[in-house]
Amino acid sequence: MNFNLLHLQRKFTVLCSAAGVVSIFLPWISVTGGFINVSMNGFRGFGIIAFIAYGLAVLFSALGNQQERLDKKMWLATLVSGTIALLVTVVALGNSTMDTGLGFIKAEYGIGIWVSLAASVGLIFFTWKHKHPEDSLKVSLDELKNTFSESSQKNLVSSPTNPLNELERLISLRDSGKLSADEFDQMKSRIIK
Repeated sequence: MNFNLLHLQRKFTVLCSAAGVVSIFLPWISVTGGFINVSMNGFRGFGIIAFIAYGLAVLFSALGNQQERLDKKMWLATLVSGTIALLVTVVALGNSTMDTGLGFIKAEYGIGIWVSLAASVGLIFFTWKHKHPEDSLKVSLDELKNTFSESSQKNLVSSPTNPLNELERLISLRDSGKLSADEFDQMKSRIIK
């Protein structure tokens, strides 16, 4: 991947995602007081999910023609990754209580959680801002829904590839007693048409 040849959307996606990955290694919570000085990075709890979301966003940016914008599926996947990273960071902010109940111990948010918050917002913003003009969430979600419904219908309905093979299968079903003579004749007439 040559960074200079990347489309602007992909450059910003990679930069924001890389900042998000780095943020996971930075302190998310710092506790200080007296002789205590403890920091915890994002590699715990929800931070791991954010790390995976940022990694996937980098992967999505690397796929396809890198000199063009993200295609609809990769665009939607990158938006979803950024949204997951944002939600996870907000949940981590909400779950971290900063009141220790002790006057001499001070707990505060570390730089990592703020970098993760900025990276996820930037990832969503730049992915959205530099999209194809015809791309929209509704169109992308409808195409995704149609893709899944078509693939599930193909799995449910199997069409015979060779009429001779289908006739042999019907004969074996009739001979084993699983089909009556009338059912066999009806199905045979459909195949022969």
